[in-house]
Amino acid sequence: MNNRVLLTVLLLLTAPCAAERAYAPSTELLSNPERGLYVELDDRRGDPLEADQLDRLTREGITLIQRLYYLKAYREGPLDDTQLRLIAEDFQTAREAGVKVVLRFAYSSRIGEPDAPLPVVLGHIEQLRPLLRENADLLLTMQAGFIGAWGEWHASTNGLTKPEAMRQIAGALLEALPSDRTLQLRTPLQKQTVLGDNDEPLRELPTDRSSFAARLGHHNDCFLANETDEGTYREDRLEADRAYIAADSALVPVGGETCKVGPRSDPDFAREEMARMHWSFVNLAYHRGVIEKWRSAGFLDEARRQLGYRLRLVTADFPESVGVGKQLAGELTLANDGWAAPINPRPVTLALVDATGDTKHTLAANVDVRDWLPGSPITVRFSKPLPESFGPGAYRLWLGLPDASPRLADDPRYAVRLANVDLPIDGAGRHDLGLTLEVLPSNGATGR
Repeated sequence: MNNRVLLTVLLLLTAPCAAERAYAPSTELLSNPERGLYVELDDRRGDPLEADQLDRLTREGITLIQRLYYLKAYREGPLDDTQLRLIAEDFQTAREAGVKVVLRFAYSSRIGEPDAPLPVVLGHIEQLRPLLRENADLLLTMQAGFIGAWGEWHASTNGLTKPEAMRQIAGALLEALPSDRTLQLRTPLQKQTVLGDNDEPLRELPTDRSSFAARLGHHNDCFLANETDEGTYREDRLEADRAYIAADSALVPVGGETCKVGPRSDPDFAREEMARMHWSFVNLAYHRGVIEKWRSAGFLDEARRQLGYRLRLVTADFPESVGVGKQLAGELTLANDGWAAPINPRPVTLALVDATGDTKHTLAANVDVRDWLPGSPITVRFSKPLPESFGPGAYRLWLGLPDASPRLADDPRYAVRLANVDLPIDGAGRHDLGLTLEVLPSNGATGR
């Protein structure tokens, strides 16, 4: 008997038959996908991503990179095969390393350096569409980019900050991406402009998550710098702009970087602001003075815990037994101790695993994890009949939150790890609930 089978048998023998269980929280720093600290890696020298560098980052608990491509050689014409091949190979390197990507393109790396004319930009987006579609599962989000210095939507030399140009570029990017992927803009005014001067934030869950309003988030590249965050908020509408992002960010992604040390970058204010605006990711490398201030005060580890989601299991309530062909109905309660809900959709599954360690049946809950905001209990219900062909016996219950992509679903590096102690994890990234379900013959008990 190998170690895996022996462990499973012991767990089955020692598992409580009680249908209900409570779970203890953990303070561990978790390495989870699609959230947390990130490192920016640009291609100013035309170099590809390096597998060794990504491996070092993942060993340090970093699961997120920003990849910034400077298309300076293509300001007047289409992208060539060399550039497109570099991007495709970078996606493959990221996939093999188990990281996700915040993606941005730009033509300029300093103020005054030219960007590209609008027709060229739109042509490049159309060329990138197949790569974006093929590798959308690796995108945490995409930043609108292309316009002005660093792709930050200011200092354009080609009039790209005019409202119609912004609308065309944002619209082209949203059309190029799958409908379940988001795009970040630089300021609240830019989102309002793209949507047609609509200054109302998302106040409740939209019925259509694929709408442009529900897919446009915010990236702040001078977070905590001063009252306006160096132009992120308008001086004459400071509180209105800040309130707009605070409300909007409950439903769309927010992240970015700091840019200078000041009173507002002190941990107490940073904590309040990041919680209010539902921050999911922040640049570990910039601004170094701010990051060092946070590290010295112990706030950097706190931010590592709180950025994005931090999900933990509170209770599980399942029947002790159920008959073959009968309804298996159970309920989980979770909490989100982070600052934001998960950004991208992912399934929530319950697996029935037999004494040999084989998964015999998997149920999926009808939930959207993007609704799992901090501050309120999260209820997940499973209700589905067991197949008539299902074999009677004792089955261990395992909870999974894998990536939604079939290409990543079996990779534990892309599965969500819960913030609980004494919650064993298997090779697929699923959590052992510590409960055993007795499946009875069809003429046996029917559960509750």
